Amino acid sequence: MEVSIQKLMAEFNIEPLSAHMETKFRDFLGEYDFAPADERIFRWYRGFKGTTMFFSAVDGKIVGTGMSVSFGRSGWIGAICVHSKFRGIGLGKALTQCTVDRLKSQGAVSILLRASEDGARLYRKMGFLDTAIYENFLVESGDIKPSLRTDFLEINHLSERHFSMDAKFSGEERGSALSLLPESKGYELIHGEELEAFVYSSVGEGIVGMSRHEGYLPDIVSKIMSGRAGKIRTLKGTALNRYMHELGFETNDGARRMALGPDPLINKNGVIGTLSSSIG
Repeated sequence: MEVSIQKLMAEFNIEPLSAHMETKFRDFLGEYDFAPADERIFRWYRGFKGTTMFFSAVDGKIVGTGMSVSFGRSGWIGAICVHSKFRGIGLGKALTQCTVDRLKSQGAVSILLRASEDGARLYRKMGFLDTAIYENFLVESGDIKPSLRTDFLEINHLSERHFSMDAKFSGEERGSALSLLPESKGYELIHGEELEAFVYSSVGEGIVGMSRHEGYLPDIVSKIMSGRAGKIRTLKGTALNRYMHELGFETNDGARRMALGPDPLINKNGVIGTLSSSIG
């Protein structure tokens, strides 16, 4: 059996790859419960210069994928997927190591990922440590009442002030990637000239930021979910997480946040959550 791992830079194209995969791209990712929105996320990252896509091939057939996304001193690993017929021969570990090596070569001192319980066992063996737990809250259409506040302004893109707030709470310089998000619908709250809060959803993912939590959470949750059904993904113990528990929403299994090197999350109470890929 001949095994190889190859690298594709930022301009990788999903569709040509799918023609050579053991299964079509949707079916391949379907084993991991990837929603159609995840394909939109892949396409967004494709345009970001910090993205590197890897695939593993067995006897010339693509049977696994991996992706690294560099934000300079921090980076993320994602899409570590190996076809069920080819697991147990080290491809997942090899793909992960390729992404780690790539991010380190780009200057990353903090390498992050979200892991399932099964995946976490592999990542711990490679030196990753658990730093937090994500919880997904299930929301049905009509569960969240519309906000009555009128001082949230509608926005259709993100700007430097949003990137600055995101960096303050996440500890990561993600503005170069966030700037590539397609125009969509979001809201911001400004007092004087200061940004107080914002929420924005695009390509199936979302981002939320607040300068403080008191008084804003009901309105932010309303702006995220009013009239929608889906999930809100939060870090356990954060302000949004506690608020969703107070509202009585059910949770399903989330994932573990893991880090190789220091976790750049400056203040876990500052990162109040992101929207899941089920919200487009």
